[in-house]
Amino acid sequence: MINSRALATSSTIVVATAFAICGALVALAPGAVSAFAGWVLHIDLSTIARPISLANYAGGLALFAAFIWVVVALVATLYNRFTGTSLARA
Repeated sequence: MINSRALATSSTIVVATAFAICGALVALAPGAVSAFAGWVLHIDLSTIARPISLANYAGGLALFAAFIWVVVALVATLYNRFTGTSLARA
């Protein structure tokens, strides 16, 4: 049985850390990050520049972290159901 709460919490910590690193990189080198993201996604992001305030960053981090927690908890709960293990604590 997968512990849904533990998996969701640990996944959220990892994703929030990645989000924080990405935010720091955007703050330090917005042009380079935009160019790299455009290269990875195969689109031109140079015309879609948006200023990011601390409030936008914090709100985005909180909402994204909550979304990740819910999605991973649901995945773990479904996994437990499909494999026939008892219901996870979520």
